[in-house]
Amino acid sequence: MDSSEKIYIMLGMDCSGSMFQYRQVVSQCLEKLKQSLCELNGYEILIARSDFSDDVKLGEYDELEMFDTSYESGGFTTLYDCIVSNGKLMINQMNDNQDAKYLFIIFLKKTKTLEFLSLRRLI
Repeated sequence: MDSSEKIYIMLGMDCSGSMFQYRQVVSQCLEKLKQSLCELNGYEILIARSDFSDDVKLGEYDELEMFDTSYESGGFTTLYDCIVSNGKLMINQMNDNQDAKYLFIIFLKKTKTLEFLSLRRLI
């Protein structure tokens, strides 16, 4: 595949204590996201997941099959740190592969991200 067929996805996950009641919904959304991405034909998808609560656990880009859909919550929210850290990682990747497509998705409570988006419209 050439570089125009690659999609890099950065997924920031709010794992703070305020997300405790949404654990099952988030797990279901992650499963649905992975399934939908697997159904996209003609793309090489690399996905990185970073969980943030008291601190940020930065993920690295990996093949879609390795994407972990498990979810736990607890602690405080460091959303800003997640955005800055993942933004730097994504910019570095963009500098290495400018022809690819990039998505940065953040799952937060009380937002539309807990509802599933049409990935076809995004890409």
